[in-house]
Order: sequence, then structure tokens, then C-alpha cells
Amino acid sequence: MPTPSGSEHTPLGANTESQSTLSSQNPKPEDTVAEHWSLSSKIEPSKYLTLFARLPNKLTASNFISWMFAVEATLDTIDLLGYINGSITAHFPQHARYENWRTANALVRSILITNMSEEAAVQMSHLWNAGEESCQQV
Repeated sequence: MPTPSGSEHTPLGANTESQSTLSSQNPKPEDTVAEHWSLSSKIEPSKYLTLFARLPNKLTASNFISWMFAVEATLDTIDLLGYINGSITAHFPQHARYENWRTANALVRSILITNMSEEAAVQMSHLWNAGEESCQQV
């Protein structure tokens, strides 16, 4: 359809060469996999010391559900919930980001263990991945 200036009007949303070039230069978020912040730089555990042994109740044989709700809320607040829900997968020594993953995983494990009763912590002592610790019932 001609416009008052005599040029062709391109309908909104129509594919044009400039739009396709632009979209190939800027991939959609779902086309790229974002790296979690804890893997791109080493975490500073000292920033999280207040979370050690600070949950309302330590894990015992009778309070797993309420303890887990508190743990999930705490870890979600500091954006480390992925270490226990599986969205951040375990890395192994060959992986380029292993040291960053290991440090963050150790922090999450420490938060979990210091918020467990001694009996529960002993039962979890053989687990090295924070996700394994959070999923085991006492």
C-alpha cells in the first residue's frame, strides 16, 4: 500500500532483510545457554557466613519437610538453589569451571550441614554433592 510520501509501507511484523540480519546477530534467549553466575567467577564464601546454623530448626529425624522449605527459601534468596534442585549440574576436575563449581558446592554443603543435627550430619558425611545431601531423608 503506498503511503502519502509515495513509498511502499511494510506491514508491522513483516520479514525484511534488515530484520532477519538483526535477529541472526542477536539470538533469542532460548537459543543460548546462560552460565550461572557462580560458575563464571569464584564465589566469596565470607559473604554468606550469616547463613551458617541460622535456620529456625536444625534437620532432625522428624522435621525434614519444614527444614527443606527453609533451606530452599534460603538458597533461592542467594540464587544457589540450583545446586540442590539439579539445575546446576555437578562438574568434574576436567571441566574448565570446576574450581568455581567446587567452591560454590562446598558453600551450599556447609550451609546444609551446619543446619543439621549432629545425627543427620553424620548420615550425610559420605555425600560430596550438595544436591545429594538435600535429597536424603534422615
